[in-house]
This record gives sequence, C-alpha cells and structure tokens, in this order.
Amino acid sequence: MTVNQADISRGIEALQIGKLPVCIHASLGSFGYVEGGADAILDAFLEAGCTVVVPSFNYANELPTPPDRRLERNGWDEADDLYTDDETLSPYDPSSNRITAADMGAIPTALINRPNRRRGAHPIDSFSGIGPLSADIIGRQTPRNVYGPVRACGEGGGYVLLMGVRLDRMTLLHTAEQDAGRALFRRWAVGADGELTETLVGGCSEGFHAFEPVIGQLAQETTVGESRWRAFPIQATLSVAAAAIRTNPKITHCGADDCDNCNDAVRGGPVTA
Repeated sequence: MTVNQADISRGIEALQIGKLPVCIHASLGSFGYVEGGADAILDAFLEAGCTVVVPSFNYANELPTPPDRRLERNGWDEADDLYTDDETLSPYDPSSNRITAADMGAIPTALINRPNRRRGAHPIDSFSGIGPLSADIIGRQTPRNVYGPVRACGEGGGYVLLMGVRLDRMTLLHTAEQDAGRALFRRWAVGADGELTETLVGGCSEGFHAFEPVIGQLAQETTVGESRWRAFPIQATLSVAAAAIRTNPKITHCGADDCDNCNDAVRGGPVTA
C-alpha cells in the first residue's frame, strides 16, 4: 500500500490533534510505502500546526559508573564496562546529529537532521522537537529531568502518538513510574561542559504491554495505510498509569527473572541515600 502526505494529514485530522504537541513513537515500515518517507510525515504534522517531539537517544555517549558512585538497585552490575570508544570522551553537543538510529527509527533520524530542530540537554536520552512550541518543550530537559519534554507536552494538552508500534515503546510509562514514586536509574556521560555528568534514565519497557487493559480505553484511534495510530492524552494517561503502578508494582515487569532493570524498578529503583 502506498501512503502520501495527504493521507498523513487526514490521519491527523481524524484524531483531532492538529496544533497540539505530539510525542511520536513510530515504525515507518508499518505504513507500507510512504511517498517522501519520514520527511513527508514530519511535513504533514508541521503543516497541521503540531509541535513534534521524538526520542533521539544516543547510547554511545554512555560511560561506566565511577566506582565511588555505584548504587544498589541501579538496574545492572555497574562493574560491567559500557561504551568506551574514543568518541564518548567528547562533550555532549545538542547541535550534533548523532543518534542510535537502529533503535530510534527513521522519523527521529529525519527530525534530528533538520536544521531548525531543537535537541534536549540530556547527553544519553535526549528528546528533540520541531514546531512552534519546540523551544519551550525541549528546553525543559536537563540531565536530571529526562522526561521534562514529555511533561511539557502534557501541560500543553498534548498526546503521545503510537504509529504502528505497541505500548512497549511508550516512554511516557517511564514517566508514570517516576510519578508512582520510583527513583529513575542513574547513568553517566560527558556533559556539555566536558565534565562527567550523572543523568537519570528509564529502564526496561518490554513488559509495558500489560498496561493495555488499564490505559487502552483512553486512546483515540485511526488507520493510515497499514499503520494503526493510537493517540493517548498525556495527562490522563500519566495519572491512570501511575495509579496502576502503585497498586501493582509488577505491572511493569517484562517477565524475565534475570532482568535487573525490571527487578530493581519493582523494588523502587536505586538507593540514593
């Protein structure tokens, strides 16, 4: 099936999300063939007056935890080495277009390469945005406020839009973990100032499909080409998901007995005091 920019525009209109902030998680391959590719999708949202926000993570920036800063329940054995190639020694630069494209996908990669985009100040889990509200939304992010842009989208009446992907790609649910009282995991990178910087990050999301009975009814849905679109109102979804985690902490668990991220998250996250 072939999809064009007009089809994308009709999907936006069907969901009534024009002129709003939209945090997108998407699979370009879910549409079929898209004339103009990821850029055509971005253009349709911008023409509708949306501010588009996407995860633009770059895991190659991550460094091993300093031995004197290792924490209990921090999601893995911190004695293990992480990414230590020479490039990680450079200070984080939000103007850089480096992204872990294989994990982020075609739409974030296209957005990060646009000259007028904004990129957040988190050296590992940055969010990037484009559109009329992008400066304010992306400006909320710091190394210790990783989900500031997602919250800012919610404050603006925005939505998380899943385009051909499932709940296990919804970063908003990590924000709900934080609202439920969990401490986020600590990871390290070289910050924009060239100093070794502690950051906050989410963990495993492979079990997030368990939220379907809890938040599924909140979504507005449409189909564009072969892609199923589901738009979740951020504020309501955060509230319901956080309450579900407080009631049943294991709802977030992926089911793997040896998943340190899930095991430590269920126990409340890292011990910082």
